[in-house]
Amino acid sequence: MRANDEYSQNAGIRRGVIVDRDPKKMRVKVQFKDEDEIVTQWIDVVSKSSTGVSVFQMPGAQDEVWCSMDAKGEGGCLIGSRYNGKDAPPADSHDVVRVTWGGSFFELNTASGAATLKTSGPAAVEAGGDVTIKAANIVLESATLTHNGKNIGFDHGHVSAPPGDPGPPV
Repeated sequence: MRANDEYSQNAGIRRGVIVDRDPKKMRVKVQFKDEDEIVTQWIDVVSKSSTGVSVFQMPGAQDEVWCSMDAKGEGGCLIGSRYNGKDAPPADSHDVVRVTWGGSFFELNTASGAATLKTSGPAAVEAGGDVTIKAANIVLESATLTHNGKNIGFDHGHVSAPPGDPGPPV
């Protein structure tokens, strides 16, 4: 527990590098290169919100970061990561929100309203109710298209049947 007078102390803003991460407790250790390579005790990672709508994202290993530290340099919090010559921003527009990982990204263009997801791995949508897709056009491109395990793609066939109902897909 922190002392009551700790919050009245003048905080120092410091720049350092992440050297250890604890995602279960949302905390990190930071090394400050400007003070004999001192490493902090565990300090908290600040989030946009922790109740209701919350976001979880740990800073990357070796991220260059800004920290707010107490006057003694013993406690504090990580304010955020810093882009630099090695790690450039993933977008360069006033109208783009982009999240990147590996060779994948999610992008929201606030000017046009367009949203794009590109991932090298699988993508899933799960809903407790209906999923509704409304669009001017729907374009599907894939090697296969299945519904409940049945091929319904361009190359599916139908069971031979007398004129009328063509039967279920096979």
